[in-house]
Amino acid sequence: MIRLLLRHLAPLAALLLFLCFALPDLDLPGLHYDEALEAATPAALLLNNQPITGINNGVVQIGGLRLPLMVQNHIGAAQVYAAMPFVALMGPTTLALRSMTVFVGALTLAGVYVLTLRLYGRTAAAAAVLWLAAFPSFVFWSRQGAFVTNLAPCFAAWAFAFGAGLLGRQRSPASTRRSALLAGLFAGLAVWAKLSALWLLTGAGGWLLLVWMVQRAKARINWMPRRQPMVYGGIGFLIGVLPIILYNLLFGFRTFAAVSGSASTTYLGTSNLDVLGNLRTRIVQFADVLSSGVHLWYLGGAFPDTLALLSVLLALAALLGGLIVRAWRIRTIGARQPDIWQRDLLMPFLMLACVLQSCFTISALWYTHFAIAVWLPAVVVGVAVRHAVPRPPAARQAVPLHQGGQLLQPGGQLHQPGGQLLQPGGQPAYRGSWLRWGVILALGLVVASHAWTSAHYLDALRLTGGLSFHSSAIGDV
Repeated sequence: MIRLLLRHLAPLAALLLFLCFALPDLDLPGLHYDEALEAATPAALLLNNQPITGINNGVVQIGGLRLPLMVQNHIGAAQVYAAMPFVALMGPTTLALRSMTVFVGALTLAGVYVLTLRLYGRTAAAAAVLWLAAFPSFVFWSRQGAFVTNLAPCFAAWAFAFGAGLLGRQRSPASTRRSALLAGLFAGLAVWAKLSALWLLTGAGGWLLLVWMVQRAKARINWMPRRQPMVYGGIGFLIGVLPIILYNLLFGFRTFAAVSGSASTTYLGTSNLDVLGNLRTRIVQFADVLSSGVHLWYLGGAFPDTLALLSVLLALAALLGGLIVRAWRIRTIGARQPDIWQRDLLMPFLMLACVLQSCFTISALWYTHFAIAVWLPAVVVGVAVRHAVPRPPAARQAVPLHQGGQLLQPGGQLHQPGGQLLQPGGQPAYRGSWLRWGVILALGLVVASHAWTSAHYLDALRLTGGLSFHSSAIGDV
């Protein structure tokens, strides 16, 4: 038991750190009307057998119950059902609803740990969850999870975690089918929870296509997806998105109408034709989300964490720089090195995909749309830390995506995933202890900066009770 606790000390510490900022004064700020409309009120009505009216009357009758399928044309009723046990135990209160969303935030933290562990190893996983645990954007979006639909990033993180399980060592057929089914199911649930989860899924599909094209161009291997995992993953995905399918089939394809009706201009006046203008806005917004700045103004002030943004930029630069150096070594001295770029650049590519796709909206260019991608920067930082901190010899050889075991056709010997690149002669890259301890110290400073910023937001929240539509006076009314 002690060995098990020590082995998982980092995720346990991350969980405690997250709860230290997520739980205090959980009824602050005041309940936003999106929280009431999209989760709290429907959950209370269902528990009391009261009549409920869904958007466009989109409910299904099962026995004596009228069950909503969606709460908006692009947001599913998943958080309504997730809130029901908490409302049943604690009553129809703000505290009950937000206890659910904090629990979802903790599950997201766990999903990020499992995903990063399977793809990049224990060092990267530990760094990722410690970076994420006190990240103010993640913490305060978890506290008001119904406001940003934090079930969607939670489901998405677990979809990727189960999908990463298909890229490890050889597995039994039953285990492969189970992982594929769960990956597809959670991906479908993420899309049902909020349509913007498609940003991550299309990004992942685009990355696999890019990897396939590169490998085919190099004529190294002619791999194709294995049929059985694809079938089970597809079945799971269809189960997850079944509520959206039913909603559109039964009630006039409302989701598709909302998307197509916003092709030029949304109902709030945002022009989707101004691609470059929207892209500039989205880049600025994503940078602000990384620094946990202006977008959290309603908590009582803005306390940008520049060190957080800098850590992500440095991590991206380190990954790209390292890959350029490896490519140069291959060309100049013929060093044989695995194609670990396929894993290392996956998360940066997903971040880029989310920013690009967010330029199209059916409402307006809200900061909260980036909640779906709020966990990606943590994994990027974790991967960068992994390359600077050596691991045991057994974990030092990377496995490319095209050698992914159960998901893809065989492409060579399988190795332990999450390994570190080796130099000729078997010596690990970035061996210098000064760099190792420097990176660990830098990570500690970033986590401390996260905690300091989150503490300032909590203090401002206690002082003001929240501003505007998030005011604590809403509860008094």
